[in-house]
Amino acid sequence: MAAKSIGSLLRERLPQHGDRPALHSSKDGQWSSASWKDFDRHVRALGLALDAAGFKKGDAIAIMSDTREEWTTIDAAAMSIGLLVAGIYHSNLPESVEYILKDCDAKAIFVEDKRQLDKVEGIKANVPTLKSIFGIQADGVPSGGSPSAQRDGGGPGAKPLENMSYADLLKEGEWILAKDAKKWDALVDAVKPNDLATLVYTSGTTGVPKGAMLSHANFAGICDGLKDVLGFRPTDSTVLFLPLAHIFARVVQFACLDLAVQISYPPYGWSKNPASLFDVFEHQKPTFVSSVPRIFEKVFVTASATFAEAKGVKKKIVDFAMATGKAVSKLRQEGKEPSGLLGAKFALANKLVFSKVKGKFGGNVRFFVSGGAPLSREIQEWFHTCDMLILEGYGLTETTAATCVNRPEKFRFGSVGPAVPGTSLKIAEDGEILIKGVGVFQGYFKKAEDSKAVLGDDGWFASGDIGEIDGDGFLKITDRKKDLIVTAGGKNIAPQYVEAKLKTIPMISQVMVHGDKRKFVSALVTLNPDEVKKLGLSYEEAVKSQKVRDLIEAAVKERNQTLESYQQVKKFAVLEKDLSIDAGELTPTLKVKRKFVTEKFKALLDGFYTESASDAA
Repeated sequence: MAAKSIGSLLRERLPQHGDRPALHSSKDGQWSSASWKDFDRHVRALGLALDAAGFKKGDAIAIMSDTREEWTTIDAAAMSIGLLVAGIYHSNLPESVEYILKDCDAKAIFVEDKRQLDKVEGIKANVPTLKSIFGIQADGVPSGGSPSAQRDGGGPGAKPLENMSYADLLKEGEWILAKDAKKWDALVDAVKPNDLATLVYTSGTTGVPKGAMLSHANFAGICDGLKDVLGFRPTDSTVLFLPLAHIFARVVQFACLDLAVQISYPPYGWSKNPASLFDVFEHQKPTFVSSVPRIFEKVFVTASATFAEAKGVKKKIVDFAMATGKAVSKLRQEGKEPSGLLGAKFALANKLVFSKVKGKFGGNVRFFVSGGAPLSREIQEWFHTCDMLILEGYGLTETTAATCVNRPEKFRFGSVGPAVPGTSLKIAEDGEILIKGVGVFQGYFKKAEDSKAVLGDDGWFASGDIGEIDGDGFLKITDRKKDLIVTAGGKNIAPQYVEAKLKTIPMISQVMVHGDKRKFVSALVTLNPDEVKKLGLSYEEAVKSQKVRDLIEAAVKERNQTLESYQQVKKFAVLEKDLSIDAGELTPTLKVKRKFVTEKFKALLDGFYTESASDAA
């Protein structure tokens, strides 16, 4: 597969899948499905329409939308005919949208709705290359946009195919496909494996976004490796909710298309009510789920708090189930399965307790894949105790997401697993992880110096992460090179490690630890709305509540006992609002933008260190 382009890969695979269900979408509470045959036709039609609209191999187009079925179809169609796709997070501000469109010389953009259309229309005059705006929804079409009846009997191109809806563009393509189906093969055959397929702009925690240049061969090679190590089956299904502007979701998407794994998409606007995602899980019952750690953290905090509140007989049942689950987890980590009395006890624990937690994800998940940020080992072990396996993986935009991943039959908590086939690892003298293989990018678009800084002439990519590889090839990430906290006493601290400890406190939502060049470690925390409600308080009241502060302080002291003295959080502050993407405090994958948050709350952080040194004991 590594020698294929995306178009040739899909051309080979999709007809094999036939009339089996492929993509599932929800609108107004009703689910609809498209078969693999339907999807194949839509990809061909849309690709032919884009060609008829005048877009040629190498031209850049952008997609700015939440994750949905149309995103996948546009992506597959555009890449198949050699267009360069740039995904833009639907949460991006207009100035960021303008920067990306100008940087990649975008000739068209697909926008989801009026909100996104307004952003583009506000900056369009500053992007001279931008020719067309296509609305995925009807409210995303510019005023005066061309209707589908534009041919006037003259065939495609009689009037320019621009500023129209996705549905109308697809109709144009269907018309072309019926007249000249062979043209598709010529367009696909012109695209070679080493041609650029996409620019993925790193959201980053600091600085200007850089467009990572990924080729068709990058995607094909990584998908090929994942197929073997994760053991996907044609009967598998998933719910794809991570932003497709992020490389993690893009790789999951193409792996599913390659292996005929059914994809369900949450309904439009679900991100405004994240809890609704679990309704999708319950309805669609996926067999695997890929996610960033935040979803697992939320389930862990909610479920473990419920377990802790159990009284009487319920408490005895929970205690029995967790003790049994821990015994089985230990056995499974040794590659064995429970039998006899332990097997019977485990079946009972599943029926009485664990099935309730598994039901949150629909009840059919064989395994989860976690990536995008570090996941606490405590949370991995808790899920495994509850008979749910989270396979943590590791990768970067520059390595097409999948560098390492644990396997269903070969996993080690606290690690990100062995390298995927086609990828090699080594550790530099300073501990930095170096990566070489099928997923390594071609550099940053228009940024030769930045490319040279991380990509050696020998093909080894400098990840910026610190790690170690054990004797069995499992990689453990110990820190982010540029995120290291070095205290005034010269101690090196991995902030993510400390934050992961504090995120297991039920009352806490988000955490950012601080302490670079300081005498001790401090933290900014936000509150978990669900836990606040249990106390009968509003968020504003809880921020000022001494009871809430006492609860957090006690929990922080407890977590501190599991940390070295120099890692322990000596002071913390509760922020008045949760951190958010819209406020610029989080990346779209929910990682804290340290530099931004540190600067925003500089006065508060400085205040931790103005009192006497005795407070830092």
